[in-house]
Amino acid sequence: MNMLELGVRQFILRALLAAGDRPMVDSTLRSVVRQAFAHVAIAESDLSKWIVATETAGLITSADDTASGTVWTLTLIGTLKAKQLK
Repeated sequence: MNMLELGVRQFILRALLAAGDRPMVDSTLRSVVRQAFAHVAIAESDLSKWIVATETAGLITSADDTASGTVWTLTLIGTLKAKQLK
């Protein structure tokens, strides 16, 4: 895992923690990551891969919302990890 990937994955956890109990729509999550890392060109495929890797690690989970599409939330483990990053 390179430093950019690590930074993005940690940012995802902090962003979802900041959202509280509200799920974050996929497009919003991607947008806030891009804003936070505006100084770096992140390929869409890399961002997708890193989001999935964070989910595979058991830190976030997705659900399909009929109105909003895919939404993301922290798992219990992800919440604990995100709080450590504060």
